[in-house]
Amino acid sequence: MLEKQKTINKIEVLENGVLQIREKNSILEDGKEISSSFHRYCLTPLDDASEKEEEIQNIANTVWTQAKKDAYSASLSVEEDVVGGEA
Repeated sequence: MLEKQKTINKIEVLENGVLQIREKNSILEDGKEISSSFHRYCLTPLDDASEKEEEIQNIANTVWTQAKKDAYSASLSVEEDVVGGEA
């Protein structure tokens, strides 16, 4: 019997608070992996992680302090100024 399995394979926390999540998608046949692939995505301190897996929520709640959210938001403003030619 074929079965598809999705697991969180890795969570990395970047200095600016961004979470990089890598999911492993496996195809199992009779309990043995016959194929796999990875999917990676990021969540920023300004994102809502409430609908994500509990493991991700726990890390986000620990890392995303108000100070980290404010610093991340401020960094976006600086980046927009530089890209927009105001710096």
